[in-house]
Amino acid sequence: MTGISYRASLVIITLFTIACVPGAGSIASDDVSIAGVTGSATDFGEHLDLTVIQTAWPVPGVDGEVSVPFELTMSNRTGELLEITRVTMSSVGEGRYRILRTSRPIEESLEGGETSTVDYWARASVVGSSTREPLLLRVVVVYEKRDQSFEEVYSVRSGHRLAGEIPID
Repeated sequence: MTGISYRASLVIITLFTIACVPGAGSIASDDVSIAGVTGSATDFGEHLDLTVIQTAWPVPGVDGEVSVPFELTMSNRTGELLEITRVTMSSVGEGRYRILRTSRPIEESLEGGETSTVDYWARASVVGSSTREPLLLRVVVVYEKRDQSFEEVYSVRSGHRLAGEIPID
């Protein structure tokens, strides 16, 4: 294959793969659309549903590393006890601030059908004066079920429970 037809084949295969993903393009009531990216604050895993809410903005005008608070709401979709042991969070892409890879131990037990909310502080790198923008996050939740370890990986748009509007500039 020539270089051009090989690249074209890769693009076609990639687009076909994305189009075949179940639920791609579905819209839920808490979806937001920012700069052409649609995402939800909630993602549904095999055993856990996860909602991520950012509860405060990083301080504007302070360049460098800061801590940003989140609320993580996890719902056990199984009929069995799940022991949450660790959560790792990072942002996907660049912006005026980004969440650096932050991994923290969490000790949370969820009975089947139970929902729990935990506070989670993540490290962020701030560049610029405006820090009021939503983030696309990658969150990994590690848990144990029947003495076996599992992890679920989520891609969520951080929701916000903050006063004021979110300027998009």
